[in-house]
Amino acid sequence: MKCQGGAHHFTTDPAVGGKDITDGTGNGLVVSIAVFGANTILREMSNPPSLTAPPLDLQLIGHEIALRWPDATEDFLPGEFLRACSPSAENMGERDIFGKQYGGTGPKNFAGVTVVSWKYIGNYAVAFTFSDGHNTGIYTWKYLRALGEEVRAGGPATGPT
Repeated sequence: MKCQGGAHHFTTDPAVGGKDITDGTGNGLVVSIAVFGANTILREMSNPPSLTAPPLDLQLIGHEIALRWPDATEDFLPGEFLRACSPSAENMGERDIFGKQYGGTGPKNFAGVTVVSWKYIGNYAVAFTFSDGHNTGIYTWKYLRALGEEVRAGGPATGPT
């Protein structure tokens, strides 16, 4: 199937059943199609979260999550730090269309909190379950790389900056 969207001509990728489309330029532009009855909706995503390669290895070592990335970089992220940096709406809050902040006002000190398990979210993220029961943050590979860079640069390993 071919369709035209703006300045791009899109071709379906048969490997995914013709539902995801790339523009053939290699720039990572992806279009997703959702069909609702007779209506087809095209949504362009110019920077999909899967562009950051997943780690080659993810392990719990003591109280830290160890990540080994394809470029041989290794990051060691303490459970307390990961919990404080949880990208969940509960932890970071979220804004409505008028800019009003909801949530994100809870505790910021998670002394003694550890990672007890995790599950992969597609090929773009991981969700950790913490010893305090929190499990709603979805950590993209890009976000985990940024957290690792912060720790390696000597930034705080106890919470967001």
